[in-house]
Amino acid sequence: MLYSRVATPFVGYSQAYSFNDPEGMCETCQGIGKVIAPNFKQIVDLNKSLNDDAVLFSQFAKGTWYYNSFAESGFFDKDLPLDQYPKELLDKLLYGHGEKVVVPYKDGTFKTDYEGIIYKFRRLFIERDLSKHSESTQQKVA
Repeated sequence: MLYSRVATPFVGYSQAYSFNDPEGMCETCQGIGKVIAPNFKQIVDLNKSLNDDAVLFSQFAKGTWYYNSFAESGFFDKDLPLDQYPKELLDKLLYGHGEKVVVPYKDGTFKTDYEGIIYKFRRLFIERDLSKHSESTQQKVA
C-alpha cells in the first residue's frame, strides 16, 4: 500500500498493488506474503560427486529418469565433488535450463530440454499443485 501511495503506479490504480490482483502481486511470493523455496541441503550434498550420490532427493536419485536428464547431459564430471565445480558449472547443474540435450533412455536416447536440479524441483514440486502427486511424494517434498 505504501508503494502505491508514494511511487507512480505503472497500472494506474493503487488496488493493483495487491495480492488480489495478478497485475499487482509480488512476483517473488505470488502475492501470498511468503516465499516457498526448496531446502537445498535436503536435495543436494555438495561434498559428494554425482556418482557418489550427491543428489539426496529420492525422485532425482541415481538411476531415475530425472537423474539421467542432468547427469548424462555431458555437461558434468560425475566423479568430481560438486563443491569443486567452477561456479558457472555448479549454477548450470542446479539452476540451468533451456538447452537441448540428448540423454540415454531405455534402449536408445531421448532429446529433451535440460533442467538443473533445483530448477526442476521448483517446477515440479513448488510451482505445481502438490496434491496432484502421490501421498509419499507429498511427504518427501514437505
